Amino acid sequence: LISHSLCTTYYSMIYQIIKTTTALEKLADLVPHTCTIVRDGRAHDHFSAKELVVGDLIMLTTGDRVPADVRLIDGVEMSVDESSLTGE
Repeated sequence: LISHSLCTTYYSMIYQIIKTTTALEKLADLVPHTCTIVRDGRAHDHFSAKELVVGDLIMLTTGDRVPADVRLIDGVEMSVDESSLTGE
Protein backbone atom coordinates (compact mmCIF):
# COMPACT_ATOMS: atom_id res chain seq x y z
CA LEU A 1 0.00 0.00 0.00
CA ILE A 2 2.82 2.40 0.85
CA SER A 3 4.72 1.58 -2.35
CA HIS A 4 1.54 2.16 -4.38
CA SER A 5 1.11 5.55 -2.73
CA LEU A 6 4.75 6.49 -3.37
CA CYS A 7 4.51 5.46 -7.04
CA THR A 8 1.31 7.46 -7.50
CA THR A 9 2.93 10.53 -5.94
CA TYR A 10 6.05 10.10 -8.08
CA TYR A 11 4.12 9.87 -11.35
CA SER A 12 1.95 12.81 -10.33
CA MET A 13 5.08 14.91 -9.78
CA ILE A 14 6.50 13.88 -13.17
CA TYR A 15 3.21 14.83 -14.85
CA GLN A 16 3.25 18.26 -13.16
CA ILE A 17 6.86 18.89 -14.22
CA ILE A 18 6.08 18.03 -17.84
CA LYS A 19 2.95 20.20 -17.77
CA THR A 20 4.87 23.15 -16.27
CA THR A 21 7.70 22.81 -18.78
CA THR A 22 5.22 22.83 -21.67
CA ALA A 23 3.48 25.92 -20.28
CA LEU A 24 6.80 27.76 -19.90
CA GLU A 25 7.78 26.92 -23.48
CA LYS A 26 4.47 28.30 -24.74
CA LEU A 27 4.97 31.44 -22.63
CA ALA A 28 8.44 31.90 -24.12
CA ASP A 29 6.84 31.97 -27.58
CA LEU A 30 4.86 35.06 -26.52
CA VAL A 31 8.01 37.11 -26.01
CA PRO A 32 8.93 39.05 -29.14
CA HIS A 33 12.15 38.10 -30.81
CA THR A 34 12.93 41.63 -31.99
CA CYS A 35 12.42 45.14 -30.67
CA THR A 36 13.48 48.74 -31.24
CA ILE A 37 16.21 49.98 -28.93
CA VAL A 38 18.40 53.02 -28.40
CA ARG A 39 22.03 52.15 -27.74
CA ASP A 40 24.90 54.63 -27.77
CA GLY A 41 22.49 57.36 -28.84
CA ARG A 42 21.37 55.55 -32.01
CA ALA A 43 18.09 53.75 -32.67
CA HIS A 44 18.25 50.14 -33.86
CA ASP A 45 15.12 48.59 -35.44
CA HIS A 46 14.48 44.85 -35.41
CA PHE A 47 17.12 44.29 -32.73
CA SER A 48 17.24 40.75 -31.36
CA ALA A 49 15.73 40.59 -27.88
CA LYS A 50 18.34 37.98 -26.95
CA GLU A 51 21.08 40.58 -27.38
CA LEU A 52 19.61 43.13 -24.95
CA VAL A 53 21.96 44.31 -22.20
CA VAL A 54 21.54 46.41 -19.10
CA GLY A 55 21.37 50.06 -20.13
CA ASP A 56 19.56 49.57 -23.45
CA LEU A 57 16.51 51.79 -23.90
CA ILE A 58 13.57 49.94 -25.39
CA MET A 59 11.11 51.97 -27.44
CA LEU A 60 7.56 50.61 -27.30
CA THR A 61 4.60 51.57 -29.46
CA THR A 62 0.95 50.53 -29.49
CA GLY A 63 0.59 46.76 -29.59
CA ASP A 64 4.22 45.96 -28.73
CA ARG A 65 5.08 43.29 -26.23
CA VAL A 66 7.75 43.98 -23.66
CA PRO A 67 10.76 41.80 -24.58
CA ALA A 68 12.44 41.73 -21.15
CA ASP A 69 12.23 42.98 -17.59
CA VAL A 70 12.37 46.75 -17.97
CA ARG A 71 12.16 49.90 -15.91
CA LEU A 72 9.60 52.36 -17.24
CA ILE A 73 11.16 55.79 -17.75
CA ASP A 74 8.39 57.67 -19.57
CA GLY A 75 4.94 56.91 -20.89
CA VAL A 76 1.85 58.71 -22.17
CA GLU A 77 -1.61 57.18 -21.58
CA MET A 78 -0.04 53.77 -21.13
CA SER A 79 -1.97 50.63 -20.19
CA VAL A 80 -0.86 47.03 -19.88
CA ASP A 81 -2.78 43.91 -20.86
CA GLU A 82 -1.67 41.06 -18.59
CA SER A 83 -4.40 38.63 -19.64
CA SER A 84 -1.94 36.30 -21.39
CA LEU A 85 -0.13 35.87 -18.08
CA THR A 86 -3.14 35.67 -15.77
CA GLY A 87 -5.40 33.66 -18.07
CA GLU A 88 -8.29 36.10 -17.90
